[in-house]
Amino acid sequence: MTTYFSEIGKSISNVLTKDLKLSDKITINSSTTTVPFKSETLISTNTNSLSNKTTIARDVIDGIKADIVLDANVKTVLATLTATDVILNGMKVELKTGDVCKIGALKANVLEKACAQYATGGVGVKCEMALPSPNAISVNVCSDILGNGTVVGLDGTVTTSGQVQSYGVALQKCQGDTTYALAADNGLDRLKFGMSSKLNSDVNGAIECVVGRSSGSLAYAVGLQNSNSGARAVYNSQGTVDLAKELSICDGAKANVVVQAHLASKTYKTGVAFDIKA
Repeated sequence: MTTYFSEIGKSISNVLTKDLKLSDKITINSSTTTVPFKSETLISTNTNSLSNKTTIARDVIDGIKADIVLDANVKTVLATLTATDVILNGMKVELKTGDVCKIGALKANVLEKACAQYATGGVGVKCEMALPSPNAISVNVCSDILGNGTVVGLDGTVTTSGQVQSYGVALQKCQGDTTYALAADNGLDRLKFGMSSKLNSDVNGAIECVVGRSSGSLAYAVGLQNSNSGARAVYNSQGTVDLAKELSICDGAKANVVVQAHLASKTYKTGVAFDIKA
């Protein structure tokens, strides 16, 4: 069920864009009896450089969790505090920081962002603002008020002085194994239509078109995904074909291999993401 604005059209993006990243990455998920952590190493094939991030998750008190990210490459420590069902049942609040190593520095702005989301009675609301001096607030609302598998969403950014910086609307209709989604953003100047459908027990298909009203531009993408084999193929209007395949290496280890071919220039790029549970 779609609860929040960001989930509208998710079944379409899962086929057309999810995890189609042209980078080499190793993610290791492990945990002790009390401390789960994730280590992620990104290999840049263009610069032959390595970067490593380690995420440690700790329960501070009941309902409040801390995620600490150690970035060895730029020597920073980032933190996120998440409170779930503490203020209200169904509400989640996140407080994100910049580099906490600078907390002792004079006039250091360690707080970076605050987010809150709340769902009740078929309505989901999210808001986000930058800290410590917010000059704009982003708010979106999603509701199944129309019923019959239809949800409608509104998204906007409003400054503290009351001016609307941006806004958009979205609509999604689920009918059996088929989902239709329509969205308009950039001041309703960009229109996006998409559809996803379960073609058989294993294969999902999706198509999406994006139209720029003022520019007259048109872009599209169409894709197929086999949920059983983990294979996916996506073609877009830029003349590229993305092929992806999820491979099981051994128990607890898998790899997602992506190959992007540009038909006109006859060139290609690759990316391999390893996911290991230790």
